[in-house]
Amino acid sequence: MAPDPHIDPIVAELLTSLDRLGASQLTIAERAGISGPYLCQIAAGKRQPTLDVIHRLADVAGRRLSLGRGRRAKG
Repeated sequence: MAPDPHIDPIVAELLTSLDRLGASQLTIAERAGISGPYLCQIAAGKRQPTLDVIHRLADVAGRRLSLGRGRRAKG
């Protein structure tokens, strides 16, 4: 499930982590509660996953996601 090079770097890293599990895309999709074709479309860069789906995939991969606070511009 090598990610398309045009995919968001965070999603690409997540897909790489999922690939290292050695499970099929269908198994990963089932564990995340999404369809196999949807996961294939994400990996091909044809669909952008929602934040909820990113979190579900991270759970399957055993990864923790955190959204950092943006820096305020000095003005």
